[in-house]
Amino acid sequence: MYTNHTPLFPQGVVSQYHYDNFSIDESILESVEVGKNINNILTSQRESKANENIFDNPNFNNIQQFCRRSLEHYFSEIEKISVEEFWFSASWVNFCFPEGFQEFHNHANSIYSGCFYIDADSTQPGLTFKRENRNHDPYFKLYDKRDNIFHADEATLQVKSGDLILFPSYMVHGHDKNTSQKTRISLAFNVLLNQPEDKAPPGWYHVRFKNNGN
Repeated sequence: MYTNHTPLFPQGVVSQYHYDNFSIDESILESVEVGKNINNILTSQRESKANENIFDNPNFNNIQQFCRRSLEHYFSEIEKISVEEFWFSASWVNFCFPEGFQEFHNHANSIYSGCFYIDADSTQPGLTFKRENRNHDPYFKLYDKRDNIFHADEATLQVKSGDLILFPSYMVHGHDKNTSQKTRISLAFNVLLNQPEDKAPPGWYHVRFKNNGN
């Protein structure tokens, strides 16, 4: 007997891409200006402003181009949305030292986000996505173990150097402590996009964002 199980209304599709044979000159990372240290993570975000963009540094052009190609595939083949143009509204490098961790959060003033792993391996924590609390949960919360694609409250993606994770910016994510003795280095970014006006359904508002020279 065949039974169809359909996960209805997921919060968002998270896609994982990989940059084959990726490498980066360590001296480039040493030249990155860093700002705040939060939870033993040192970031190039000095003021967390939307216009702080590490992709303005030409040394990161190869990563930027890979992320751009991956986003084009993600929009057209995974999200199935019409995109007239898109750009990186912000991007920054994070150095996660031993014992460093990232509290659960999402990204404001952004539509899609991504994280590219410059230096990471399986001894370090993956990126965990957490289901938001919603009022439609049953009043009597069941305690059966249901860690699968249909019912899990959290899901962790293991990552390695050259991996890229793309996801809608509203999705809550973070990671556990880096229990290894190695610094994990990642490059995160936010994306804004404009859709073609003639593709908007009748009666819909058409919102356009301004691309400030990216």
